[in-house]
Amino acid sequence: MPQMLASSLNIIDAFSLILFGVGISAAFLGVKASRKNSALLVGAIVVLVVSQYFVWHFGSVSMMRRTYPLFVHLPLTLFYVCFFKKRTLSSLLAVITAYLCCQVSKWLALALLALPGEFLPYEFYHTLFLIVTSVLIIRFAANSVAEIFHKPTRALLIFGALPMVYYIFDYASTVFSQALYKNVVLVSEFMPFTLAVAYLAFCVIYYRQYEQANEAKQRTALLEMQKQQSIRNVETMQQSEREIALLRHDMRHYLDGIAAFIEADNSEAALKYMDRLEERIDSTKIIQYCTNELINTVLATYEARMKEHHIEFDCIAKVGAVLPCSEIDFTSLLANALENALKATIHYYEVERTSQTPAKGEPNYAGHKPEHGPCSICLRLEMSDHKLLMSLTNPFTGDIRFKDGVPTSKEKGHGLGTESIIYVASKLKGNCQYSTHNDIFTLRVVV
Repeated sequence: MPQMLASSLNIIDAFSLILFGVGISAAFLGVKASRKNSALLVGAIVVLVVSQYFVWHFGSVSMMRRTYPLFVHLPLTLFYVCFFKKRTLSSLLAVITAYLCCQVSKWLALALLALPGEFLPYEFYHTLFLIVTSVLIIRFAANSVAEIFHKPTRALLIFGALPMVYYIFDYASTVFSQALYKNVVLVSEFMPFTLAVAYLAFCVIYYRQYEQANEAKQRTALLEMQKQQSIRNVETMQQSEREIALLRHDMRHYLDGIAAFIEADNSEAALKYMDRLEERIDSTKIIQYCTNELINTVLATYEARMKEHHIEFDCIAKVGAVLPCSEIDFTSLLANALENALKATIHYYEVERTSQTPAKGEPNYAGHKPEHGPCSICLRLEMSDHKLLMSLTNPFTGDIRFKDGVPTSKEKGHGLGTESIIYVASKLKGNCQYSTHNDIFTLRVVV
């Protein structure tokens, strides 16, 4: 190949490398495309190209490679800090991560040249793959990375650790020395070691962040549930106050009526009259399932939903104010269990409604009691030996398939509540058991 063509390819490749580094690092920092920003970036590219030309002209290619951090990476980092007001750490990591991304095109070019056959010089393919990878990175990865680089310093250090280590390793083992190519075992095995450590650290951090996000989501759902339940409680209390006021007003009439029956020696009528009075008094009572506020909120919320569907809720909760496990996690488990039970029971009654002809004068709604089978959701909560025990039963219809003792569903979007219950029970170091018998589905949980 003519010397002039080879030199031209080298120049084009060097220019493409600077263009790639500036473009990708700017995209990683979320620099918006505008006329002013484009002019600033073009100016930065020109300055960097000129500086590299002088280093090459008055020095050598080797010197240009050794001084690349000083004459390209450092000025580019300061450029983002001064002109775009980006954080120093974000700017540095964006430049270093762009450097790491250069290795993709480098490896692809080397892989192509390793194939049998005649090829053009390395610089041609390297430039070509730089263009391809830059388009793919900006199209699919830049926005996500830009969001990460806006995170707090701690998160940045976590995500930037691997590019930083690689940057130092690459210059130490290939630019300032040839240790990587001299088969030094410690050097050649260093990056696999770093990748393994980084992967394990990422798994731990991701899991913790997932847990925190999941807990925040549960708290938000419970707060919303508490808000709605508080509104209902206020309405119930206002209604109860009105009922009590009316009852107080009518009490004299009730007592007069009872006295009249007693004077007439009609004890049976007096007892019936007293029963009606007792029912009216009971109707003013506000149900308090247990002394734990969060569990009360969940139970009251689902009881209201069950009443809307005319489903009876048989609930006994012998639970104290303090649980032996995380309140957030357990109430999330309880809410998922009640949601599954409510959906299954509504479906059960819908099937019963379509399969039965309502009697004359009977309302035709989904919650009417069928001629056979259960008519309620039954929940039992109690504490024993520092353990929280839960038993929940509900009617169901159709076939339920079990896999490893867990009910499964082929329908899209179904089964997520069951997965959540199993996950939370495992997280609380407890266990759950599912069973069916005579159209009754039972869930037992011990945590």
